[in-house]
Amino acid sequence: MYRVLIVDDEANIITSLTENIPWQSMGLEIAASAGSMGEALLLARASHFDILVTDIKMPGGSGLELYRELAKFSQDTKCILISGHADFAYAQKAIQCGVLGYCLKPVEASDLCLYLKKAISLLDEAQKPMLEKESLADAIAEGDTSRIAAALRDADLNPDCFYIAVSYGDSGSDIDHQISIRVRRGQYCYFAQHPFTVAEAASLLRKQRMKGLGYLTTPCRADDFANAMRQANAMALHSFISGRSEALCIHPGADQQVLARLQEVLRSQSVNQLEQFLIELRTTLPDISVNAAFRLSNQVHAFCSDPLYEDQDSGYSFDLHHLFSRYSSVYEMLDDLIRLVRKPASQPDVSFESDNLHFLQIIRYIHSHYREDLSLGSLAEVMHLNASYVSQLFSRESGTTYRKYLTELRIEKAKELLTTTNLSLSEVSEQVGFNDYFYFLKTFKKLTGISPGKYPG
Repeated sequence: MYRVLIVDDEANIITSLTENIPWQSMGLEIAASAGSMGEALLLARASHFDILVTDIKMPGGSGLELYRELAKFSQDTKCILISGHADFAYAQKAIQCGVLGYCLKPVEASDLCLYLKKAISLLDEAQKPMLEKESLADAIAEGDTSRIAAALRDADLNPDCFYIAVSYGDSGSDIDHQISIRVRRGQYCYFAQHPFTVAEAASLLRKQRMKGLGYLTTPCRADDFANAMRQANAMALHSFISGRSEALCIHPGADQQVLARLQEVLRSQSVNQLEQFLIELRTTLPDISVNAAFRLSNQVHAFCSDPLYEDQDSGYSFDLHHLFSRYSSVYEMLDDLIRLVRKPASQPDVSFESDNLHFLQIIRYIHSHYREDLSLGSLAEVMHLNASYVSQLFSRESGTTYRKYLTELRIEKAKELLTTTNLSLSEVSEQVGFNDYFYFLKTFKKLTGISPGKYPG
């Protein structure tokens, strides 16, 4: 049986409620009564109560203040207020705070029973054996559509026609639904036989401590649950874009335009164009979805990734929640991407200018690996590019061939070693990447006009 605490400074009210409500037949017991807020809090701290029925005006504080204090250590307790005066504004405020109902004195048994039944329904849902929920949660985690369907049938839901919503925030477990699954901390997925209406969704957002609610107005099937979940989840997380709590059932419409423009800029291979695109996006951000922001972040990180450092932080986000762990908002994300795009262009120390990121990465790699057997084919493989493309790109951006640039770089490094170290000629040859000592001697003299043994003269 569920335990009830009645609080009223008038003893005759407590007596009337005790005698006129069929507590036992409803599965309830009056476990205690109190005449003030302070007395009620002492009782509540000593023992748990499932339902609080309290007068609004009483010594020590109001009924709403009592409920707020009690909720700090007993969040599952359901509250029903009673009052001798009709106050619509106060009642509305109480409902927004999570109070189930507001009854006027003299209390009609039918009115109070209506709210008590609602409280019982919510408590029953919370006290249900978790077998169905655990089974459904496991099936969802494993992506097993047949088990998802079976778990939904066990919960009296049609696996070929059900509706879902996803909430993001601190709470959401009291939503009127058929079954709920805690996806992760602060996030719930709700399943029902009927869809939320716009008014219901907006009301839920106001009542619950939610940052966002995403819901689908079209029916789902178990075999397409993963896709439906992604859609609802993205809408629940839309505060990342908008900066405000929202209940959404339609995805924002600017995704295709923004992502198409991004692909156009990436194909240009221009760092300057990418930076300008991101700055414009940051300045006048269209209404895009979190999914679009996720794709944009990963594609820019992929574009700017440097194969020189295999163990570097790639910057990739694995899912939307990982993106949230990296950035507090889309604006913070765009600021970081702008910094990322600006960084590579200043890193290579070269004698010519280019805003082509692939070329800058190639130059940087050559300057760090010139000692190795660095053929055009091996370089292209490291850069994940076509060898022919690398050759053409290098000629276009540098005005020379790849082989000539690498050879001249090696000779310049050899000249540095000859003037700053006591290495032998064969050691210098090996240090700068020449496998053939005699070819090194011949090449050095051809490019400098003097043999390496006589350098610097």
